[in-house]
Amino acid sequence: YQRRVHGTLSECLFFFAMNLQLKLNLVLLLVIFTMASATVVVTSNLESGQCGTLVLTGFDDASSASPEASSEPEAGPVPESSETPEAASEPEAVPVPESSETPEAASEPDAEPVDPPTEPDECDGQPTDGCTHELMGTCDGAGKTCSMSASGAHCWLAVSGPCELPAYRYFKIHVETVLTSAGAYWCLKTLDFSLAGTTVSTAGATVTYQTTSGGQYVGSAVIDGDDETFYCSQIGSPSGWLQVAFPTAQTVNAYTMVIPGTTNQNTPITWTLSGSTDGSTFVQLDSQFLYDWTENTHTFIIGDPRYRTVTLDELAAARCSRVRGASAEASATASGTLQFKGFPHTDSSQAVLRCDVAVPYRFVSVRGSYDIRSEHPDTGAATHPENNRQITAWEQRQSSHRGHFALGTPGTIVDPGQEQGRSSASNLGGVTTIRLAETTVVSSTVVRFEICQSADTEAVTLENIQLQLLVDESEGNSGWTLLTDSDVASASCSRVAGSAGVARVGSTAGTLEFAEFPSSEANPTVLRCDLTLQPFTRVRGYFDLNGIDPDSGAIQKPDNNHAITAWGEQTSNNDGYIAVGTPTNILDPGAEMDTAGTSHDAVSGTVHSIVLGEHTVPEATVLRIEVCQSVDDENLVLQNFRIEVWTAGVALSGYQKVAVSELRTAQCTKMAGQSSANARGWATIAGGIAFKGYTSAETNPAVVRCDVELPYYFAAVRGSYLVHAVDPTNGNSQHPDNNAEITAWGQQTTNHKGTFALGTPSTIVDAGSQQGTSVVQDLGTTTLTVAERSVAVSNVLRFEVCQSTGEEDFTLKDIAIELLITDAPDDGWVDVPAAAIAAATCSRVAGTAGTARGTAAGTLEFVEFVDATADPGVVRCDITLPAFTGVRGTLDVNGVNPDTGSGSQPDNNVAVLEWGQQTVENNGYIAIGTPATIIDGGAEKGTLSDAHDYVDNHARTLDIGEATVPEATVLRIETCQSVASENFIIQSIRLQTQSVVELPPVVPDPTSDTYQWYRLATDDINNAVAIDGATASTYMPTSADIGHYLYFELTTAEGSTTRVKAWFLDAAYGCSDTGFAGRPFQRRKANL
Repeated sequence: YQRRVHGTLSECLFFFAMNLQLKLNLVLLLVIFTMASATVVVTSNLESGQCGTLVLTGFDDASSASPEASSEPEAGPVPESSETPEAASEPEAVPVPESSETPEAASEPDAEPVDPPTEPDECDGQPTDGCTHELMGTCDGAGKTCSMSASGAHCWLAVSGPCELPAYRYFKIHVETVLTSAGAYWCLKTLDFSLAGTTVSTAGATVTYQTTSGGQYVGSAVIDGDDETFYCSQIGSPSGWLQVAFPTAQTVNAYTMVIPGTTNQNTPITWTLSGSTDGSTFVQLDSQFLYDWTENTHTFIIGDPRYRTVTLDELAAARCSRVRGASAEASATASGTLQFKGFPHTDSSQAVLRCDVAVPYRFVSVRGSYDIRSEHPDTGAATHPENNRQITAWEQRQSSHRGHFALGTPGTIVDPGQEQGRSSASNLGGVTTIRLAETTVVSSTVVRFEICQSADTEAVTLENIQLQLLVDESEGNSGWTLLTDSDVASASCSRVAGSAGVARVGSTAGTLEFAEFPSSEANPTVLRCDLTLQPFTRVRGYFDLNGIDPDSGAIQKPDNNHAITAWGEQTSNNDGYIAVGTPTNILDPGAEMDTAGTSHDAVSGTVHSIVLGEHTVPEATVLRIEVCQSVDDENLVLQNFRIEVWTAGVALSGYQKVAVSELRTAQCTKMAGQSSANARGWATIAGGIAFKGYTSAETNPAVVRCDVELPYYFAAVRGSYLVHAVDPTNGNSQHPDNNAEITAWGQQTTNHKGTFALGTPSTIVDAGSQQGTSVVQDLGTTTLTVAERSVAVSNVLRFEVCQSTGEEDFTLKDIAIELLITDAPDDGWVDVPAAAIAAATCSRVAGTAGTARGTAAGTLEFVEFVDATADPGVVRCDITLPAFTGVRGTLDVNGVNPDTGSGSQPDNNVAVLEWGQQTVENNGYIAIGTPATIIDGGAEKGTLSDAHDYVDNHARTLDIGEATVPEATVLRIETCQSVASENFIIQSIRLQTQSVVELPPVVPDPTSDTYQWYRLATDDINNAVAIDGATASTYMPTSADIGHYLYFELTTAEGSTTRVKAWFLDAAYGCSDTGFAGRPFQRRKANL
């Protein structure tokens, strides 16, 4: 073959010396030109065959370099070999072996696999992962494709929220394998890091490495920007690490690798990238397994939002069972490991164990890795599990003491075992890593692990499970709601035929138990459980049938060999069924769903999946499961429900439970305290919210709030949720408190007390403590019950928790909160939509620095302020809306720099009278209004401190009350800040405008109508005091009115009385006995 290598004549001679050292018989014809730009042409005839022509171009003449030039090691660190002459130079490209065809499980309904998108279709909106993102690249005119010249993989980058990428100073590439076993070293030409498509500068960075070939092949070559240099490991080291250390910590979301030339036997194909803040403790950021280099340059995305990582909580909630054999058992641990043990010693009836890990979304591909620890989970004794056979279907046994480790979904076997290239999982007592190249699967919500072994000396633990799933964002999946454990727990069960037998909600979460069947062929027992759900029109999914007595644990043999034609049907000949449907439609009549055959005793002490396929039904609110058995050893448990119902487009009414998908959108913010406390909405099969990062702070405890904004309104709340006292990050035991009550949102507790509160922004439904739980104990769970209570009509459900020590992290799980659905208020008030906020026109109107922007999440970000006391920055955002004459509502000011995530201290201690006003002495304001009217000029909001720095890395709520304004189409938010540390975010913007309403004018008759003006210390009408002499149609305020509300009554000649809402007079407006300066009085919401 032909190569072109830049090099000097001496390097050329060294190259041939290396070939001679490898005892290759060369017949050389060497033509040497003396010019610096000369080309040396060498024809080599190797003993094993023709090698071809090697062309070396003098490097002094850059213009003569071939565009095909390869940066193969100039003197070529060449592996020694006496058998393979080709090893002395570059071999022909070796294609990556294609994996064998992945068999699909027979029990999954037919479906076409969905290919992962090559061009993400995400430009229309942010990923729904609870974070704020920025658009990377640009979208085309249709808003459908993403142009990514630098990053090439996705459009959105998380810039704030719980999934924002952390900063690391050290980045380490660890290469594990090269293209072929003949490879003796690995090479890398360039390693760049970037953020949002912008390359991070390597100025001052250093590179260290595990080994090197020396000379010019040192690690610094990967960051020196020189196309002619590259790094190579030492000959004989086809694996190893290379580390880049930056002078300061860097946030990156992508890295680019360039390999020298084209792929060859020394090209790295399996590696990991890790990051560290201190150079000793590393966190894995990315991994690639058997990467297929189609080009010599590729950019890899860190934290691609199209992918989600299977979480520790999801692994801990895995549903494990025995599907074949006897005695063996599988279980999941709180630390996210899976344990398999108790395999009986047998050559023909091996046990097959399964763990299904449910996630709250559908996915279409799987990639990642996990470790097999060959130690007994109980004793720690060394074991030797087998992985030397493949399966072609789930539940398949092996023979002759063979075994397998398989992974996939119920519909797709991703890794059938054995093909990982190992005859056994690991050496005695060792750890083996199983790596999974990205594989497309039938759209699913379950990751399945299945293991077959034939002796207890083959017990194992699966740990360090790192799986990434490509989210299925196809439009057809958005209306599906997954049943939760709470849905199953709400089942109403009864006996509908027969003389005995009982059905009940199981003692294990998410199960139904059918027990106490008598032996009665002539009068078999029929048991039924009805699950009440929100209205649905379609059903799909599966659940597991476990042949075990729920009372005694004894092995049972239930039947599923009869198909019914009507609910309540009794069978004959000792037949039985498990049927599923709605009260008006039988979707699965039994029998045909028996995956183990249609004979009796279909299940005997093991688990089998019953798959429903997908069905359309008339609108229903009840899912029915009915079982008929006729022998006393046919008791059973139904478990691992993965049933989905279609709720899209179905009108809601009555009480409805908050859905898992809605909980996952919770917007969580720290409202008080100086700890690193935070929260994130997430969801397993049960749904939940994780709270973590609390620190010991008795005098300044952290208050964290999570608001769940719903697509409907409600007027009452009831239900329950569970507090799980386990650290969401590491699984350690915790002990959060619930022994104090709050009287207002955002309130901090004292004396190391804590509270769990729930309600809406305007109503505290559960203030804490009264639940009767003073402390939630270590690793324990406590159910908090929320008594039914009416609330002001709202579309926001609020969770707020205050804790004061570092051992009080926890997770809210099994959230079964029900809301009484009602119509949106029909009072002319409409919400300011997030889309209008995102499209806000923002500009700087004074000062030399400061900017603002709207985001797709419906927030406003104010950034880039500088220290400028004499010329502070004034920045405004104008939100264009339909015409309105009223404004009301709240918004949160979060003291966080949206660019860096660091805490900030914006000011709001001055009230302005005119738009664009600059402050003095490092004061600041946050004002709200319209171009013609300032509604809230800042400072006067009593909910905030009048001191500087009123927020620092947490949020506070601004309530602007209710104001009438001249007709406007622009809502304005303006701030002035004068210090570089005063950047902030305005979020949770729950403002409403009142559309223009034409009212008939009130025309007073001065000859017969009478007036009386009143003064109020509060907005309570019962405290009104008539102002002496104030009986005219107009009134001039005096100094006595400062800090009071004013209102008047108009009594007509006919005797009817009209009360006009109150105004509030503030001293900041310069009121005096002779008048007032500035703007008109601002009307405040008052209970008149």
